[in-house]
Amino acid sequence: MSHQSENVRAITDKLDAVGNVTKANTKGYSVGTASLACFLLFAAFVDEINFISEVKLVHINIMIPEVFLSGLLGSTTVFIFTSWAILAVGNAA
Repeated sequence: MSHQSENVRAITDKLDAVGNVTKANTKGYSVGTASLACFLLFAAFVDEINFISEVKLVHINIMIPEVFLSGLLGSTTVFIFTSWAILAVGNAA
């Protein structure tokens, strides 16, 4: 496409492969840290509920429809905030 010689293509293909592997590794680290952050935020939420409420939460059963739907609804807020951030970047650009 850029009408470069074959040796340039060989070098850029190797660099592209390194970039792809690096990107995959960083995605793996970000997923791992995000899941740890979600766990810690939820644990802090349960601690706050136990501090405020007279009824203490010892365990949370995800098989209860209200609990499952609340978790599902809470997880969708990530997409709302992400879309707002993308919209703000688009408006600023």
